[in-house]
Amino acid sequence: MCNKSTREGQCDTEAGGSVIVAPLHTLPSTCLQRVPEQPEDADNQKNVTRMGQPSLEKTTTVNIPVTVTAPLGEATVIPINNVEFETKTEEKKDMDADDLTKNGPKPILPYSSLFILSPTNPIRRLCHYIVNLRYFEMVILIVIALSSIALAAEDPVQAESPRNEALKYLDYIFTGVFTFEMVIKMIDLGLILHPGSYFRDLWNILDFIVVSGALVAFAFS
Repeated sequence: MCNKSTREGQCDTEAGGSVIVAPLHTLPSTCLQRVPEQPEDADNQKNVTRMGQPSLEKTTTVNIPVTVTAPLGEATVIPINNVEFETKTEEKKDMDADDLTKNGPKPILPYSSLFILSPTNPIRRLCHYIVNLRYFEMVILIVIALSSIALAAEDPVQAESPRNEALKYLDYIFTGVFTFEMVIKMIDLGLILHPGSYFRDLWNILDFIVVSGALVAFAFS
């Protein structure tokens, strides 16, 4: 009964407008009022929640295999964030670059030609362009075949025959074509000092001997 009257007295006092200061542990739970949540309390709660979350900087890398849709029988599993996958990608790029170099035009040699022509020299670049034309080698082979036919068609008995005179002029033309080929290849590749130069190829050496012999024969004829 005493406790009940005490509780009623305290509640009446609060309803009447007077405030009674008492220790918190002495107040009954029925008389306590719920204090509305303040904005700063919500912010503090958010900060506590954020501190409890793991830091993004300390996250570990997770390798997730991903299957890429491909035609039937060609499904490929690509591991994401994998060092092996990155290595294979770089190797594939290198292989593609090598294939492009083999199938495409050859790059100009990064050496000086004849000690005066750099790789950026316009004359050397023009010679490199002509040498690497699509039908350049084919044209040279056709000229070689025609030169061989003209040599076989000469009349060994009558040296001053009209046929031999015509074939002599054709021989001048063939020799001029071979000389032009030799000169532009020397300008493009260089002579002998660096790898890939003109005289480091046996076919070029043979070509030089034949053309030089023809020029010497024309000089003494």
